Amino acid sequence: MDLAAMHFRNQTDIYSEITGIKSQNPPNISDLHLYIWTSLILSIFTCGSFGNALTIISIFTTKKLRTHSNLLVMNMAVVDLLLSGIIYPMKVIIMLVHRSSSDDIPHSLCHYYGFLSVALTFSSNMTSMSIALNRFCAIVYANKYYNLQRLPVLLLMILIPWIVPPAISALGLMQRFANESFALTEIGFCTFNLDLHNEEDNHFGFMMAVGIPGLFIPTIVIAVSYIAVYAKVRRVRQNLRRSIYCPLKKSTDAELPTAEASGFCMPLIIRRFEHRVRGARMMFICFSAFCITYYPAFIILSVAHELRSNILIEQPPLLLWFFGLYFTGCCANPIIYAWMNADFRKAFRRLVCACLRRVQHMDAGSQKVRAMI
Repeated sequence: MDLAAMHFRNQTDIYSEITGIKSQNPPNISDLHLYIWTSLILSIFTCGSFGNALTIISIFTTKKLRTHSNLLVMNMAVVDLLLSGIIYPMKVIIMLVHRSSSDDIPHSLCHYYGFLSVALTFSSNMTSMSIALNRFCAIVYANKYYNLQRLPVLLLMILIPWIVPPAISALGLMQRFANESFALTEIGFCTFNLDLHNEEDNHFGFMMAVGIPGLFIPTIVIAVSYIAVYAKVRRVRQNLRRSIYCPLKKSTDAELPTAEASGFCMPLIIRRFEHRVRGARMMFICFSAFCITYYPAFIILSVAHELRSNILIEQPPLLLWFFGLYFTGCCANPIIYAWMNADFRKAFRRLVCACLRRVQHMDAGSQKVRAMI
């Protein structure tokens, strides 16, 4: 269960607290809204799964994309593929089953959904943090970048997002699972039955203990890293315009001679620096897409519950669409890769064309077989 959903208890209980009346008709949502929402979620599932699978295959099969830094991009694509391929289908299945049947959703299904949703959200954020730190070292500490880009360091940056988030999720949610402390909302979302105003159980402390290390700290690190990158790039370009500074003048890489060794390498050094800047800009836009799609819904749902607002009870479609915003950025990342990186764009086009040619070849073969019969 993602963190914003944790703020909500059963909607009928909230409605009773707000109005003082026990609700006989729990809030419901029209079939039209449900069909539109389901179509949107399935579209995100399809686009996200296809785009991230295409990213993974492109990095594996394209020699030019098989770089150390792109290992982190591939790690991000794997996390996004799991988010779009597991969380969204489970969300739709739980809602449709709950609305179409009087039987309760199995507790184990809500448990798995809650654990995977929290763990993958944190893993996605920590992977973005690893990429931001990589870009920070590549631009701000360019002379030391090749030492920091060694395979053991990159493997550590890849493994941490797969180890720490599940540990945080398991430790934080274990007590909730043991106490069956979750609720299924009337419109079919698995949520944890948390009351932030209950001081005895210290639910707010539980929320912060889970959210700070897995969500807020990585977000702050990412923001600070990209601010430092922007400041460095701005200073370098100002100095380059004055022709008194070379960003990678003392590069220790064997395949990149220093500016002092050859007067012809200055354009190469500048091109390499600008290539790193473009990579940082691309990943910053990916991070911005996550923030734009996740944090507004998180803040609105949190504030609405903190203020005991009844807007989400009176207008249940709002709750439905806010929940639909989560993880939408995971399907936007491949589009950003293709838009801002020519190598990814060429690799995507090559793979799609190869698949289309294979499909046409199979159709032609099947037509020949039918003609022979």
